[in-house]
Amino acid sequence: FEPESLRRWRAADAETPLIQLVGDKKEDDALLSPAGLDAIAAYAQGVGPSLKRLFTPEGDAAAGRALVEAARARGLEVHVWTVRADRLPAHARDLPGLVGRLQAEVGVGGIFTDHPDQVRRALR
Repeated sequence: FEPESLRRWRAADAETPLIQLVGDKKEDDALLSPAGLDAIAAYAQGVGPSLKRLFTPEGDAAAGRALVEAARARGLEVHVWTVRADRLPAHARDLPGLVGRLQAEVGVGGIFTDHPDQVRRALR
């Protein structure tokens, strides 16, 4: 979660792919601004927003799509965290449906999960 830690890692190791995780606190907003994404692109291959950042509480995915487009314009992958079968957002009926929306509507390229077996089945 700490940009400085990833910058130090990048300085010591230019090969390891890095994903900058971004929490859902107000102070994390700057990381997802245009300038923040530009900075992330200088040391990481991707950005990992929390699941809460990709949908409104009602389930609208427009903000998530915009974030994915902005990140990809800078060459960044987007890997959402943490998708859990036992902690679905209120707008999600089930894990397969949520995974489908993350791919089709939001366009994420990766998913951090505590339930890899279930996400893998959903991806099939």
